[in-house]
Amino acid sequence: MDELFTVLHFVQLCCDKSLLLQFLAHVRPEEAESLSGALGEELDLSQTQLDPQVCRGLVLILEYCEGLTELDLSQCRLTDHNLDLLLPNLHKVQNIDFSGNNITDAGAQKIHSIVTCNSNIKTVRLFNNRIESREIFSTDPRFEIC
Repeated sequence: MDELFTVLHFVQLCCDKSLLLQFLAHVRPEEAESLSGALGEELDLSQTQLDPQVCRGLVLILEYCEGLTELDLSQCRLTDHNLDLLLPNLHKVQNIDFSGNNITDAGAQKIHSIVTCNSNIKTVRLFNNRIESREIFSTDPRFEIC
C-alpha cells in the first residue's frame, strides 16, 4: 500500500469501499494531500463501519480536500464521539449525508452550529438518527431531517 501512496497525486482513484477504508486507515499526514486529490469531488463511505482509525484518516483527508461536493456517511454507525473528530472540517463539504447513524441531540446541535456558520454547506441529511429535538432545524432549509 505504501507504494500506492507515492503515485496518488498523478491519478483519480476509483476503488471499492473496502479498499478505500484501508487507504483511510493507513494514510499518514504526509500522504493525506495526495489521497485527498485522488479521491475527487465525491466520497461515498455509506454502509461502512467507521472505526476511530478510519475517522482519523478521514479527518486528514478533509483537512486537505478542495472542492469536495458530496460526503456520504449514511449508515456508518457514527456516534457523537466519532462526529466530534470530523466536525472541524465539515465546512469544506457542500452536501453531507449522516442518515441512519447513532447521532443524538448533542451531536446534532454541534452539526447545526457548524452549518449555520458556513454558507458553503448546501445540504445536510440527518434522517433516521437518535435526534429527538428537531426544532432548531426547522428554520434552515439546508437540513433534511424528517
